[in-house]
Amino acid sequence: MRIVNWICGIFALLMLIVFLGKYAVSIGSIPLWIIIVGVLILPVLDLYKSMKEESGEAKTSDTREG
Repeated sequence: MRIVNWICGIFALLMLIVFLGKYAVSIGSIPLWIIIVGVLILPVLDLYKSMKEESGEAKTSDTREG
């Protein structure tokens, strides 16, 4: 299941980059570029964090008390 999450996450990031990049290039404003870069950092960090947590859960799921 982990590989499906990676594929979907990367595909979503690519769609977001294309979507925001189109507007950044067409408008060409420096403040807009700064905002778009900031907006693009957030989903990249979220994908990294969720994949790291998912891999951590797989390793520690046998030792959890439940």
